[in-house]
Amino acid sequence: MSKEEEVRAKFADVKEEEFASVADLLSSGEKTVFIKSLKKNIKIKKLPIGIVADIVKLSKGDDVESGIQMTFCGLVHPKLSLEEVRKMDPIVFMEIAKAVTKFSGLDKTSMEQAGFLKETE
Repeated sequence: MSKEEEVRAKFADVKEEEFASVADLLSSGEKTVFIKSLKKNIKIKKLPIGIVADIVKLSKGDDVESGIQMTFCGLVHPKLSLEEVRKMDPIVFMEIAKAVTKFSGLDKTSMEQAGFLKETE
């Protein structure tokens, strides 16, 4: 039996309602985050993988530029322009960028757990 046939046989008994829906796969989500350096709340959203790919491509390996773009795309409230994000206090910027990155599953721990950047099965 081929590997593909083994996988098909394994999932033959799975009921339709047990499968994820398109909405499940596309939902991004938002959450409120307390920014310690400001002693105020903000609202952020998860970044879809396509946006992350665009940011990585456009930033050409510049981690600060990636952070600026991720903060701009991930900050829901208050909504800032890209130029306003560029003018942020570095401490506030780093705290927000870290929150967006972590919520989007792009922090170091999440990436190591996923392992897809280092190895594939």
